[in-house]
Amino acid sequence: SLSSWLSARLPSEVQQALIDQRLQAQGGGPRIAVMLLDRVGDPAAVERTLASLQNVNLYRNLDVRVFSPAVEDGALVCRLNLAIADLDSDWLVLVEAGVEFTSSGLLIAALDLIGAPDSCQAVYADEVMRLEAGELGLSLRPDLNLDLLLSFPAAMSRHWLYRRAGFLELGGFAEEFDQAFELEYQLRLIERQGLGCAGHISEPLLVSCAFDLRDDAQERAVIEPHLWA
Repeated sequence: SLSSWLSARLPSEVQQALIDQRLQAQGGGPRIAVMLLDRVGDPAAVERTLASLQNVNLYRNLDVRVFSPAVEDGALVCRLNLAIADLDSDWLVLVEAGVEFTSSGLLIAALDLIGAPDSCQAVYADEVMRLEAGELGLSLRPDLNLDLLLSFPAAMSRHWLYRRAGFLELGGFAEEFDQAFELEYQLRLIERQGLGCAGHISEPLLVSCAFDLRDDAQERAVIEPHLWA
């Protein structure tokens, strides 16, 4: 089963020792900020994600921040931009409350990011999706394909890791979009730096709810100017 396959994706003792040596030689590896978005005020969902980071995930050089728009004042995107500007991290990823990180997802990502060229400004990984009746499905994403990103952002634009320095240079997320701000940033990044700026990591990063197939007005508003650029 998929659950058994995920459980088996753990490094052996010898592999873990080599991984630890490589990370130690790189100052513990890249520091990754996990920006946890609790849009509806669901403490149980937040705890599920935090528990997966603490008890399942094998990578430790993290900075975890929780954002709860339902109970905090201020626009979410504005607060995200301010928080990211103050971070002491190399990379950042946004996730919604309730996702559960896999054992090796962040670890494999960190190892890949150690050797990433400066031109690499973003990466994304594969995902596991929760389906009906508690079943799990695997979303194996392809290497970056602009047509697919534009036509199917629900599947392609979630849970990217962004290089913080480049993110700040581009001015962060566009605050006029409270839902599609990640997609807007991704398209702006690609427009400025080309398709080679984003890489794909062939490892499931996390388990999340299946994406909704719906017509999203904000996504259309973000995509249409890019088509004419």
